[in-house]
Amino acid sequence: MQLPQIYLAIEPTGPAQWNAITFGPLFHQNLSASGNGQGGSVVRVVQHGTRAVLNDDVDISIEFGMDAAAIQIDALLDWVKPANFEYDNARPFFVDLFYRGELVDRVIAVWIDQYRAALPLPYSVTADGGVKGAVPTWHVSRRSFLLVRLIDQLRGGLEFDRYFALSGLSLDRA
Repeated sequence: MQLPQIYLAIEPTGPAQWNAITFGPLFHQNLSASGNGQGGSVVRVVQHGTRAVLNDDVDISIEFGMDAAAIQIDALLDWVKPANFEYDNARPFFVDLFYRGELVDRVIAVWIDQYRAALPLPYSVTADGGVKGAVPTWHVSRRSFLLVRLIDQLRGGLEFDRYFALSGLSLDRA
């Protein structure tokens, strides 16, 4: 199966078509180690909080919730404040798409408004070719929109569309 086919299988679904697993180990961890300054090491284990499996095709699954704050995301600060969301409450996280247990795509999403909703992290486009002082427009891909909207619904969110409209984001057509 090719990636576009996976997204076509996901697009018409909602929470009722997914089996969500919200507890216990998910077995896709991010391990890191660092020195503790006293000659020893500290091992940090981070994992997603939720895994969802498509009921009609168990080869397709999504995991989400792993903190992405450790990576530098310049777009986060540039977009969140003008969109009138509180930067202090914006938390980036990974949304991973798996096929047959293999990671096939990843998007970064952002918890906003004290975890009331998740939105895809946008990229900026300036109509004037990047002239200094120009106000960028913020875009999200259709794929990231679909994944983040679905995971927001899986966690019981009801206001994705309202927050997306408030965000000033533009959805790419392709």
